[in-house]
Amino acid sequence: MVDASPSRIRERWSDDIVVLELGGDVGAGATADAFRARVIGLLEEGTRKVVVNLEMVRYLDSTGVGTLLALKTSAVRRHCHLRFCCLPAPVKRLLDQLHLTYVLEVYAEEEQALKSLSQGTPPAPS
Repeated sequence: MVDASPSRIRERWSDDIVVLELGGDVGAGATADAFRARVIGLLEEGTRKVVVNLEMVRYLDSTGVGTLLALKTSAVRRHCHLRFCCLPAPVKRLLDQLHLTYVLEVYAEEEQALKSLSQGTPPAPS
């Protein structure tokens, strides 16, 4: 587990997919930096499939949104797959208002995100 106060990042594997559980506040500062560094590190190490579970995120500001978009872009450029899931209601509302749930490939449940990567099914935004 990588700690980045006041948030946390937990990492686990499901077959060939890395699942990152992000918690706390995602915004300017150490939180977004640690999260960005971990995902980029995984992609540089050759990880091809990543699911980010945002269930425990309490707050997402514009820097956090920018981080999600930058990571998605980095994954696409590396021919990797990055999915997001389990958005708390306020975070989902924000991404819906910005019309980003489809772009970011957001799933309601972690199992759906994992299945989309293991079966190669097209994204089905929640």
